[in-house]
Formats: sequence, structure tokens, C-alpha cells
Amino acid sequence: MSITEKLSSAMNLWATELNVANKFLAVSKQEKIFEFLNKRENICTPVGEATKKSGVKECADLTESGNVEWSPKLIECLAKLLMNKNFARFGNGSIGIEKKQWQDFLLDKARCQRKTAIKLIFALDMDDATAAKFLLANGDALLSLRNPFDYACKTCLDCGLTYADAEDIFEKFSACRAGFAEKKSSGATANFTQN
Repeated sequence: MSITEKLSSAMNLWATELNVANKFLAVSKQEKIFEFLNKRENICTPVGEATKKSGVKECADLTESGNVEWSPKLIECLAKLLMNKNFARFGNGSIGIEKKQWQDFLLDKARCQRKTAIKLIFALDMDDATAAKFLLANGDALLSLRNPFDYACKTCLDCGLTYADAEDIFEKFSACRAGFAEKKSSGATANFTQN
């Protein structure tokens, strides 16, 4: 995906603001960002006279040319390499994304499912700001500390643990929560109300 200096600067600012303020639940802010990203004129930098007047460095006018496409051979090669790559944050294993999916991601024909996007955050060892920009660009909400799976992922990312650790923590949490709910609905509640 080609992005202009204006968009890159704006996304850096948003990611920093959200990260510093720890506003993982800033829904209104995220909606404004999505709205900005969906306007074609905001991801295109003008050239010629408009560029000189605004002081922006010369770069391609994406309104006219669109993205400069990579060759099909390069895309196929990259997709194959990524499909077979072992990522440290996956216990030196593969993420499990097929070659065709990688090709679609690289060609910007498809967005990741949110779970796949989170896997990529681990695989590429993104910092908070980069992860925030990536999720926003993918059309996803940021990691929410109110969502148990997101919370497990955020904790594991901060502690240098793997995606498998996050899944394990979430599974254990879910089992504990189910056990608690079962206890609550069984005789434990009856005993409590009698006393």
C-alpha cells in the first residue's frame, strides 16, 4: 500500500496519541480516523504547483496514477517466502497463512481478519504505535483492555511472549470463568442465599 507523507504523519500522530494516553477504547477517535482513511483525497499527495506552495516534498499524485504495482513474479515470490517463513514469536513456526492469502494481502485485494492481524503483530514484533497504525489501516479497532483475548495479547506482546502464550492464557481464563459460572449456578448460590 502506498501512503503519502500527509497520511504517514497523521497516522504516526494518532498512534502516538492513543498509545501515550492508553486510550484503547477511544471509539469516537477511531471512527474519525476510519472516516479520514476512507476519503480518497486524504491518502493522495498533490504534485506540481500545489506541492511547491504547501512545502510538501515532491511525490506521486495517487489520484492520477494509483499505486505503483509490484510485478506478479515479485508478489508470488514474496508470498511463498512469507508462507514458509518461521517467526520467532510463533515458537519459530509458521503463522498459518496460505500463499494465496499472502498474495491478496500484498496486492491490497483483501484485508486480514482481525485474528490474523493480531498474529501479524506478534510475528513482525510490532511496537505499540506500529500495531495501532496497522490495526487502523486494516479497518480494525485497537486492542481493547476490556476484551480478555486482546488483554492477553497485549500483556504477552509487552512481556516478549509468543502468540501461543496469549492463546494459552486466554483458554485458561475462559475455563476459569466457565467454572465460576457453573459454581454460581449450582448449589453454591443456594447455600449462600440460605445463610
